[in-house]
This record gives sequence, C-alpha cells and structure tokens, in this order.
Amino acid sequence: MDDIQSLYDIKQLAELMDDRKNGETPYLLILGAGASFSSGCSSGWKIVEDVLDKYHLLDSYRTQEPEELSDSAKLELFWDFLKARSQTARYTALRRHIEGEEPSIGYICLAELIQAGYFNIILTTNFDIFLERALQSIGMIYPRDFAVLVNGYQIEEHVLKSLNFPKPRVKVLKLHGDLYARIFQFRPNEIFEFTDKIQQTIEKLLEDDAIIVGHSMQDTDLNRCFHIEGGEIWYVNPNEPTADSAAGNLREIRETFMTLNGIAGYFDQFFIRLHYYLLRESQRIREQRAHFYYQSGRELYELSNSSSNPEDYLHWAIQDFRVAADLGFTEADVYYQIGQSYDKHPNSREYNEQAIEAYSWCLELNPNFKGVHRNRGRRYMEQELYDEAIKDFQLELSLNPGDSDARDWLLQARERKMLEYIYEQGRITNRDYRKLFEVSRSIATKELSLLVEANKLVRKGTGRGTYYILPEEGE
Repeated sequence: MDDIQSLYDIKQLAELMDDRKNGETPYLLILGAGASFSSGCSSGWKIVEDVLDKYHLLDSYRTQEPEELSDSAKLELFWDFLKARSQTARYTALRRHIEGEEPSIGYICLAELIQAGYFNIILTTNFDIFLERALQSIGMIYPRDFAVLVNGYQIEEHVLKSLNFPKPRVKVLKLHGDLYARIFQFRPNEIFEFTDKIQQTIEKLLEDDAIIVGHSMQDTDLNRCFHIEGGEIWYVNPNEPTADSAAGNLREIRETFMTLNGIAGYFDQFFIRLHYYLLRESQRIREQRAHFYYQSGRELYELSNSSSNPEDYLHWAIQDFRVAADLGFTEADVYYQIGQSYDKHPNSREYNEQAIEAYSWCLELNPNFKGVHRNRGRRYMEQELYDEAIKDFQLELSLNPGDSDARDWLLQARERKMLEYIYEQGRITNRDYRKLFEVSRSIATKELSLLVEANKLVRKGTGRGTYYILPEEGE
C-alpha cells in the first residue's frame, strides 16, 4: 500500500509547494545519485566493478586467491586506485559512467519547476551536469539565471558569498565535485569532512523544510549537517528507510519526516507527477509526459495482480491512462487499458458505462483492435442491451474467427434475447429465430438444438409445425 499512499502524498506535497509561492521560502532540494540513473549514469557499485575490471585490478587476486574477494575488499582496491590518480586521471576513468546520455524527462520537469520558482537552492552530491543541461534546455542562461557552485573547486569565500547573494535566484551547490571541473571527492576520507564554514552554511540551509530525492544518505559529511532542530523532510526513495540507516535515524529525530517510496520514489516518477500537478499547462514536454503516464498506468495495472487491494492500484492506473489521453497520447491501447482496468475492478459492474465509453474511444482510433468488441459486448450484456452485444460479438468474430470466448458470448446474447422473445410471444420457430438474428436455417437449427439439449427449450410439433417453448417447472 506504500505505492498508493505515496501517490496521494505527492498531490499533498504539490499543494504545500504551491502555497509557498506567496512569499514563503521554497523547499530546499537535495539530489543524490539515484537522480541520474534514468539519464544513463551508472550506479556506484557498477562504477566500482567496471573500474576493477577495466584496469585489471583483480587479475593478481584471481591467480592467488581461489575465492572471490569480499565487497569491502573490492571497495578498498577501488579507493586505493583513485587515491593514486590525479584529478585528470580520475576524470578519464569515471567519465563514461558519469557523463550519461541526455537529461531524462524527470530532469526536464525539475528544470521547469525550478524556473517557475518552486526551488531556489539545490544541493547535489552528483558529479554529472544533467541538471545544468536541463536548465539550459528550457532557456535558463548560466550564470544569469542560475549559479553552479562546486565545493572544493571554487574558493570557499566565493561559494559562501554566492549562496547569500540574492542574484541569481537559483543556486546549485555541488558538494562532492563536478565532471567538467574534474573535481571528484569520491574516496571515504574525501567526503567525511566539509570545511567549518561550508558545514555551518549547509547546517543552516538544512534547518528549512527539505525534499531529498535519489539520495540514500550514505554521505557522512552531509548527514552530519542534519540536526534535531529543523523543518519537515520529504524523503523520496523507492525503498522505505530502515531503522538503522541514516534516513531512518533522521526520521526518528525530525518531528515531520514524510516518505514517498515505491513507484513514486523514483526520480522521474516523482518529478513528472509533481510537474503535472503544479505546471500541467506546460506544452514543452507534453508528448514525453503522455508516454510516461501511459507506461506508469501499465505498471500499476500489473501491480494490481499481486495486491490484496487491487482496486487502489486500478484506480491509479485508470487515472494515469486518462492523464496520458488528456496529454495527447493517441494510441488506441490507452483506452483499451482503461477498459481492461474497469473490467478487472472488484466492483466491475459499477463501471459499465465508463468501460463502454473507453472501449468505444479505442474503436474510434482503431476499429480493428482485437478483443475490444468482445469486451464491450460483455459490458452491453451487463446492461441487457442484447442487440448491441450481439453486434459486437459478431464484429469480433469477423476480426478474429478463432475467438472462442466471443463465440460463447454471442450464443449467450442470442439466448437471452430469444428468451425475451418467448416471454412476449409464448413460443419461437426456426423462422422466427432466423429473422430475429439474421442467420441461416442451418445456424438457427444448430443453435436451437443446442438449447434443447441443454434443457433450456422444449421442442414441440413436427415438420413445418415445429416450435419451441420454455420448459415447464419440474420438466
């Protein structure tokens, strides 16, 4: 249920952020490595393993030690390798892991939120420049519209002065270095300490309300800056913090500590949803957002299969599919998925009209979409609209003659309409059946015979005088 609660909580956070637009200090934003995975950056452990392999750091151990080295031993080798390297050599070794590809859709959404004034100060432990590139891609100009401050690269006085100066409004403070400045504070002893003045400044910043995204809080220097006294924390991470983790400890000491985990805890998921609630009128990335919501709906639909409360996941799946459609997602499947979600809902019968509408929109976009006529026909059956149901089942069979479910439903629909006819007329003949359903004599004979064999009809008379009635009670 954490997935579902977090989806509701993002809406609450968006309202709180919007309220601050009226003169209050925006939330402080803290970004970690998880922010950049979807942009092509490697995880920390992937970097370690690749460096060990690329630079043959394990070769001697493979010949000397039959057993594989422990993870801690591998980390020591990795750190020793970096210790012996210059900043340029570190840049060469780490560049392809940190440089990534293009800023993800989550970064573009974040950039637009920053541009709109929802964040002023961003602390990041990342070396990459995805945020800077995202800001520039939406028209923000460096250094006019945003400043980038690199701890350990620019002199301390410049960093402190820039943070306190009102212009530019947006400041990005890179705590552990920068890819193109070729400053990489990566080893444990390098990230255990800030200078006194930098630490005091960060401590002051962390007294305000903050949102932590993509950061597992394993950086000792930053963790030391959090104190008991301080504002609310929103911790955005796919995983719930454990009691013995730094995030878990912070939850214990801060009065307000909100977690957004599960689906909503991923960087792209979080910022795309936040962007939608706060800046839904933006057209720049409409197509990308539409695709995101479609994929998110599919994921939530799948999660409903393993949930003890599938209706919650299906509710959000339907919401995401509808947002995708509203944003211009033009593939018919988005409406098919909405209909499927209603079909799967535990209270499915309450949503007949909504499901029919969704399937009808699907057929507007793709009249030959297999399965849709069958599913809509079943919904018509629920509403006792047998003519519409029969037409849909016949259309489904014309598209997919091997659909046995559609054939079974067609027979059921004809049976129910036939029963209505008999209730009114008292009987039905082969000719009546042919006229009622526009079928051949052979089909009418076959289907009437099946109903007789199933004891649903009784045959009376012979030859041209044959007719069929409902069985008497007890027959």
